[in-house]
Amino acid sequence: MKCNNMSEKTKNKQVDSDVEPDVGASSGRQEVLRIALVAARGQGSLAGDKLVNSLMRSAVGALMSQRVNESQMRVMWSPRIFQLPLLAQSMAQSREFDGILVLGVQVKDERTDGYYFENAETMRALMDVMMSSTVPINHCLVMTENQKDAQKIVETKGEENLAARAATELVDLLVH
Repeated sequence: MKCNNMSEKTKNKQVDSDVEPDVGASSGRQEVLRIALVAARGQGSLAGDKLVNSLMRSAVGALMSQRVNESQMRVMWSPRIFQLPLLAQSMAQSREFDGILVLGVQVKDERTDGYYFENAETMRALMDVMMSSTVPINHCLVMTENQKDAQKIVETKGEENLAARAATELVDLLVH
């Protein structure tokens, strides 16, 4: 699984001080953040859709605990993981959002010819969008060899919560 926590600066602070940062309190800011959620449907399968919906529910809950009101979230769905960067770019260019959280599940199967290429290019394109727009982007993309592993990862929970928290921390570092 690849869930990206882009806030290396914050991670280093934690290691140096051994103190868990309270981003809202440390910055003195309590304003509500605006976050776009961009998610890929589950490869056209009901099981895949359930996994992505589970990630989405958990991420929304985590964002709400990090000063993001549900009314300040916008969700966009793409047909597959490969289209996520285009939707993320659209959200970033709108300048309506403080940050973007990208979610998806990709399981390698006989229909997924370019699995490794597609995943690598999606990750690279998301980074390009973030760097060119300067809008913080974090992601939780579950990429596995089989459905069973994907289900186990999603049911374990936690990574999408870390990605949601990292999204708000990065916004605090860069935007506010």
